Amino acid sequence: NANLLLAAHRALEQCAPRSRNAQQLVDVGYGLLDAAVGWAVLGLLDVQTTLHEPALDLVAGCRAEAWASR
Repeated sequence: NANLLLAAHRALEQCAPRSRNAQQLVDVGYGLLDAAVGWAVLGLLDVQTTLHEPALDLVAGCRAEAWASR
């Protein structure tokens, strides 16, 4: 869906490069896409941060058990 949106914006840029309304529409579209990508990255970082700490404890526990069994 994002690729279709980008294609529509690029087509609009090519068809009406001097139209102020077309330029504003393209700018708003790119701004919305930029905001969506930014929020998605922040969400992924939040999930990674939330899940990362317990995963480290689990890995450290497994390593300690492996070393203890040697």
